[in-house]
Amino acid sequence: MLVSAWGRWSGIAAAGLLAAGTAQAVETEQMLTGELLIEGINQNNYTDGSDDANDRAAAMWIRAKIGAKVDFDDYAELELSLVYDGQAGDYSGIDQDDSAEVAFNDAFLTLKHLFRDDFHMRIGRQPVSWNLRSDYGAFYHDSRADDPLVTSWDGVRAYWQNTKVTASAFWYILDEAVERKGIEVPVAGAKTNSGDNDLIGIMLDYQPDADGDNRLFFTGGATMELNQQVEPGLEAKELIAYYAGFEANLTAGIDLYGEGVFQDGELRNGNSMTGWGFNLGADYRPPGPMDTIIGVQFDMLSGDGDPNDGEYEAFSAPWEGVSDTLIVEHERYGELSELQVGNLQALKLKFEYRFMQERFRVKMMGAHYQMPEKVNNEDTFGTEVDFEINWQYTYWVNFGFMAAAFLPDTGYQEVVRQELGTVGGDDEIYFLGGTAQVVF
Repeated sequence: MLVSAWGRWSGIAAAGLLAAGTAQAVETEQMLTGELLIEGINQNNYTDGSDDANDRAAAMWIRAKIGAKVDFDDYAELELSLVYDGQAGDYSGIDQDDSAEVAFNDAFLTLKHLFRDDFHMRIGRQPVSWNLRSDYGAFYHDSRADDPLVTSWDGVRAYWQNTKVTASAFWYILDEAVERKGIEVPVAGAKTNSGDNDLIGIMLDYQPDADGDNRLFFTGGATMELNQQVEPGLEAKELIAYYAGFEANLTAGIDLYGEGVFQDGELRNGNSMTGWGFNLGADYRPPGPMDTIIGVQFDMLSGDGDPNDGEYEAFSAPWEGVSDTLIVEHERYGELSELQVGNLQALKLKFEYRFMQERFRVKMMGAHYQMPEKVNNEDTFGTEVDFEINWQYTYWVNFGFMAAAFLPDTGYQEVVRQELGTVGGDDEIYFLGGTAQVVF
């Protein structure tokens, strides 16, 4: 898996290594890193929202990662890691099999202070996530999208950085980023590409000086992706996207955020492609000894209203990492939103409460989904309610419990009928899960 993608940019990698200079004796600092994640999941009615079908999953998943980081005299840093992903269980009526695989997850070299103190370059298989908020997946480009075996991309990134601005230019190869783990999305066809699926772009992050308790952050950029598979049998020859986002942490415990993407491209069948998507949200942290968050968020992804007008208008984001809800959106636990391309809007309400020095966290999320473009005259996709508990047992060990229910509506039933050729039901789809995680 590693060698074939590296062959395409070995010349760039070699040039970057030569820029570092000849070998010499240097001081090194080594660090061992690792992660163990054990999950037990139970899910029912997943493929069509009907109690009549025997479609359920009861399984245990184990993912282990071990790696090393070596710092060479603060001028170069090497990071390597191996990942093991094993799944075993009962998958009745779901296209899923037991598996156990090992692969290189990370293998990259960071050249620091290259030519000047504030210029750096990262070469190799590296994690990528242009996420706006900490602990959230990226809205548009995230190497963890669809929960693959390898959660990094092969490529090169050069970046200039000071205390306020980070400017990046990058080239990533996505040919092998298609092998999904976790629960498979029941789409009518597997996600593949024709090869040479590349992502090229620039990004700019800006964080002005802080003013008291106020914190501001702005980000934006432009990317070009070649040979993106939009849906089975439909590929974008070239897709250009313009991205912008902001986050504001204001006084009185109010946080505001938003981000959006506009797409312009050409499909291989000759049709043009224009899609767009955005989200806007606000969180409120009431004053007091406990850490409480009350939030509201609105998401909107364009859909293709007329498939015969010569223009494809759905928002295509196969590399997004948004996982706000466990059933409709989560990259590992199902992502029912991928039954269609774009064409989804959501109103989300959340409540989060932390106590005992933030060692315990309780989170509740409710989301109602509509479809901007009707499917067979129906536009209500459904409603989801989630409940999560996290216990930070020690600094390195964390336990979690998750429960979710999705109530399908008539729009979901029509999407299932159109995309899968089966009759969708209105019985609740539920998910239960427990996790144990060790990180060091």
